[in-house]
Amino acid sequence: MTAVPTTTVPIIRAQLGNTVRVGIRGGDYSYSTGTSMATPHVSAVAALVWSANSQLTNADVRRILESTAEDLVDSGAPESHEGKDVVFGYGLVQAKAAVDQAIRERK
Repeated sequence: MTAVPTTTVPIIRAQLGNTVRVGIRGGDYSYSTGTSMATPHVSAVAALVWSANSQLTNADVRRILESTAEDLVDSGAPESHEGKDVVFGYGLVQAKAAVDQAIRERK
């Protein structure tokens, strides 16, 4: 397990696919996976998308997040397959791709 000392992009990107310790209140560390970790990241990207194009509806933001996510597949998990699945949902949120799409859709 690796502690991420700062939030610089290269350090975060280097941890992709690894187990990481995340600092929590009081300086302790906790292990979390799944929606507990995905929700704040996806929410933040949704806010970025909407800030890039405030004319988007909530349905538009959701469509953009879903269509720009990087599909993930775990060959060791039978329920994981290409496209939306119960293991990874729509996949890994892609902030730059989602914001770029929101900008392209400006009227």
